[in-house]
This record gives sequence, C-alpha cells and structure tokens, in this order.
Amino acid sequence: VGSDGAAAEVFIAFGREFENFRTWEKFPLAEDKNGSIVHLAGKRTEYINKRPPPGSKSFPVGTIIVKEMDGDLETRQIFAMVKRAPDFNPSGAVGWEWFELTNKADGIGVNIVWRGVGPPDGERYGGAPTGACNVCHGGSKRFDYANSPGMHTLITPP
Repeated sequence: VGSDGAAAEVFIAFGREFENFRTWEKFPLAEDKNGSIVHLAGKRTEYINKRPPPGSKSFPVGTIIVKEMDGDLETRQIFAMVKRAPDFNPSGAVGWEWFELTNKADGIGVNIVWRGVGPPDGERYGGAPTGACNVCHGGSKRFDYANSPGMHTLITPP
C-alpha cells in the first residue's frame, strides 16, 4: 500500500516473462572494443518488451529491458532490468530489479541465474554494497537509469 493508501503497483518477473525476448523491439548497440565491464565489450543488442507511452518521463512498472552480448547460444551473456515497483531498490536505481539470464537449450526460454538489487557475492562484478548494477546505472538517473542511447529516445527526461 502506498503513502496515499492506494495499492502500489508491483510486477514480479519470472522466466516466462523473458521468453521470446528476441522478437521484441530491438536496439543494436555499437561495438565497444575497449569495454572492460562484463557486459560492455563487443557487439550487443538491447530489447524492450513495450515502449512507454509517448511523453513518459520514466518507464512504467512492467517494463523489461534485456541486453544480450553477441556469441554462440550457449555462451552469450544476457542481462536484464525489470521495472518492478516504485519503491523497489530505494537506495539504487529506484524501481528496477537486475537479472542475469542464460538460454535454455530450446533457444526461446531462459533461466534466471540471479536477480535482485545487484549480483550476489562471488559474481564477477558482485559484492558492491548497493549492487554493482546500481553504481553504473546511477549515472543515468535522468533517463530512469537506462544507460543506452536507444532507451534514452523512449522517454522525456524531467
């Protein structure tokens, strides 16, 4: 329940929400040969499940953005951000939950490797107190924490 007494909108993503993400609207990203962070190097494509309404200042709850690194189906890395709820992740990228995904053998479905406000300890870039995802995406607060130029074109910053 929100501060106004109304029920807060919440969206909890499961593996099925990511199925067929390659059929969603896609945004190819320029190759970054100097990228040193796990999902910035090389060729990448972002996908979004639905555009926000025109003139939106942020992405609505239920928005799913998937970033997939180029490579063969078994080894390519897949990360996602899901707008879960207005009060989720309050000390980081407010509203957003982070995911690492792997492809199922059918190439359509995915498995969730981890989810939350950041990667768990032991992950290649995990262990930051507020979650490593929050650190990098915090620089794009005015674009509702979406870092890529393609996503920036979908909302009107305040």
